[in-house]
Amino acid sequence: MKLQEKIENLPIFPGIYMMKDKEENILYVGKSKHLRKRVKSYFYSNERQMNKIKRMVTHIEDIDYIVTDTELEALLLECKMIKKYQPLYNRLMKNEQKYCYLKVTKDKGLSLAYSVNEDEKYYGPFMSRKMVDELINFFDAIMPISYDEGQYDFKYQVIRNISYINEKDQQMHTENICRIIEEDIKKFTEVLEEKMKKHAKMLQFERAKFYQNGIQLLEQLLRFQKFVKETMEQKMILAVEPIDLESFKLFLIQGNQIMYKEKIMYASIENQEAVDLLEKNLKNILSNESMKKNKFIEKESIDVLLIIYNYLYNQQNPMLFIEINEDNKCMSSEVKELIKRW
Repeated sequence: MKLQEKIENLPIFPGIYMMKDKEENILYVGKSKHLRKRVKSYFYSNERQMNKIKRMVTHIEDIDYIVTDTELEALLLECKMIKKYQPLYNRLMKNEQKYCYLKVTKDKGLSLAYSVNEDEKYYGPFMSRKMVDELINFFDAIMPISYDEGQYDFKYQVIRNISYINEKDQQMHTENICRIIEEDIKKFTEVLEEKMKKHAKMLQFERAKFYQNGIQLLEQLLRFQKFVKETMEQKMILAVEPIDLESFKLFLIQGNQIMYKEKIMYASIENQEAVDLLEKNLKNILSNESMKKNKFIEKESIDVLLIIYNYLYNQQNPMLFIEINEDNKCMSSEVKELIKRW
């Protein structure tokens, strides 16, 4: 079958597509809610199309695809295939070993790390080394940070020489950074905003810009800390997503794992035998497959965690979910209640 004919015959369902060259090498893996529409878009004449994509299209000789029931499954399968095949034209999710942590030690302060051990304190993993480097430089420039009666205080160091900091101040500075990251990012950001406005009024724009950059870094960190908090709690999520007018997909999610998934016909939830079987399956998962809580988020799981977390909390997606635990008496009733909300 010729390439153009194959493209015209692609399904209109969610799934992933894999672009191949004449040697059958996978050039690119992508996902879409509408496979045919997305793949055809690569072959339209478009001045705004990136040069990288234009080059790739000239090498495409074949396209494979895998259909999924939902977009979430397509996203997760895309991630898996990118890691497996390392396609030339994919940039993201190829190498989680490049992700890094912000390491904190009382006597040495902040540093960048690519691995963790149980005896140290870490934040992350972060996908951007640049962000971690900028955070370290920012906190070094306002060392030492003090904290008294609920108020933070610090001075900007024009010449950054941390050798003058004694051990006591170093420990105080490090402890306060941990407090800021774990509890007080919003509060500390307000301090930075006051200083930024003050220096802007004094026409000290370089100093104001420094504080503005610090605010932006901490806002990124705040979003990430929210994600980390949700993830480390390892909550069990019961989620449903419509497939078509006759069926939906049920997911039981914990951390970076889909513990259970099943395509269910709407009509079957009125069948007591089918409902009893579903209840039994869900109860077995809850009682036997609960994951242990980890002290750190592993780099190997960060891409999948972000996919699941972002999908769950994206209000544009049709998926609905609730948090559950072993105390939930009737899971099938929870499923029915979720479906009623569509």
